[in-house]
Amino acid sequence: MASDPSSEHADALRIYSALSQLPVPRSYTGKIFLVAFLGTHIPLLTAVGYTALSSLTWEQARPILQVTLGATLVGTGCTLWVLHRLLAPIRCTAEAMQRYVDTHDPPNLPTHFTDRAGQLMNNTQRTLTKLSMLLAFKDRMLGVVSHDARGPASSVLMAVDAITKQLETEQPNMGYVRSLTEQVEHAVEYQLDVFQSMLDVARYGEGQITLHEETDQAEAMMQRVRQNLRMLAQDRNHDFTVHAETPGLHLHTDIGKLEQILNNLGTNALKYTPQGGTVEIAMHTTNDDIIFSVSDTGPGISDKLRDNLFDAYRTDADPDTDSDTNSVGLGLWICKTFTEALGGTIDIADTSSNGTTFVVRFPRGIVDASSASQQM
Repeated sequence: MASDPSSEHADALRIYSALSQLPVPRSYTGKIFLVAFLGTHIPLLTAVGYTALSSLTWEQARPILQVTLGATLVGTGCTLWVLHRLLAPIRCTAEAMQRYVDTHDPPNLPTHFTDRAGQLMNNTQRTLTKLSMLLAFKDRMLGVVSHDARGPASSVLMAVDAITKQLETEQPNMGYVRSLTEQVEHAVEYQLDVFQSMLDVARYGEGQITLHEETDQAEAMMQRVRQNLRMLAQDRNHDFTVHAETPGLHLHTDIGKLEQILNNLGTNALKYTPQGGTVEIAMHTTNDDIIFSVSDTGPGISDKLRDNLFDAYRTDADPDTDSDTNSVGLGLWICKTFTEALGGTIDIADTSSNGTTFVVRFPRGIVDASSASQQM
């Protein structure tokens, strides 16, 4: 049976509990000083009692009492000064905790001391730093969920609106309606994948991530990406192309996460490119790598945004662009997270004023062995 935490330290805290109830002094430091003062005056009180009960005359006892009093005062002063200094770790820790409660800013306590007071500061620093990281991670997760769930929902709304308009006509184009219903189906499936990916990202924030490996045709995956983004591209009147330059190639990896990487990059490219622009998602292979690229003819990315582009943060859009969206970073953060989990790298090939190209590179090891032999 587990012991009660409140009674586990009862013996160690008994004297502290009694002293804490004293009305004067009220502070913890004051109570320690009171105990130290009484303790250092025991020799003086003993000397006074001894001389009072002995047969010594006042003239004989006075030098003894004077020396004892002087030594006691010096000893008391030194003791209280040292105790004040020794209590500094507790004061610093208490102040840091209070500051954290008031401002949510992590403290900067020293962590190199090894005694109990040093352990108190070290553990407090680690705890508050970890807590700040978890709170920041929670905020990032909420932002990512909001960011990635909005895209599929927008596609569904646009498709439903187009279906409604078709059905209101005298002769609706049923082929077009069927393609729109397929679009809705793809968007809903993708949104479910997004939520599953969020759970994976949460585990990644705790130091672990689960990969669901499967084998799929690269061209089929690319066409699903095209289908997911088609409505957004049409709504913004973009010239939108998706193609794989190596037909018949099979990929063996977490297809869902790879697909979400391309969806996020494609969504950003479509949103940040002005109306009537060009967005291209392509895949090609080299002897060593499989490379996915997402290119657009948007305004490019400034140097100040590029430095922290893959961090999970939310900020105003680059004032040097005429983009009509007001946030960057969240979709790119999850792209980087998943790319690294799959063993790849992501970077920017071009941030000129004529557009941006993101490059996601994976080793050829993610190619299915059977399809690799067919390509040799």
